[in-house]
Parts: sequence; C-alpha cells; structure tokens
Amino acid sequence: MNNKEYLDFLRQKNKNMLSKCHYCEGFAITIIADGYAIRPVCKDHDDRPFDIMEEDINKIFEEQRDFE
Repeated sequence: MNNKEYLDFLRQKNKNMLSKCHYCEGFAITIIADGYAIRPVCKDHDDRPFDIMEEDINKIFEEQRDFE
C-alpha cells in the first residue's frame, strides 16, 4: 500500500481522524499506544506491521461509534 492508497483509505474511514504525524509533516492516524495515550504517527513512522495498525484503526472507529 503506497502513501496515496493509505491516505485514500484514511479518508474513506473518517476525515476527522486525519492529522499530522508526531515525527514529520506527513498524514497520520491516531494510534492507541498504551490504552490511554494516543500519538499520531504516519505509516512510515509506525514500526508495527500494517495489519496490526489496521486492527487499531478499526478499534478506534468501533469506540467512536459507541460514543455517538
């Protein structure tokens, strides 16, 4: 998945989740780091495999739906 596909994926999920990476100017999604703290990181600065990151993304959207 290249950067454009990744950005399109994020836009399809939820435009409000787009932000700037903590480490660079790239687009990021907030990732649950320890269950409490969240830090926006882009795909290039997330050292985990994308499939794990995608699980976190889905978890965030499920939690958002619970609050709506």
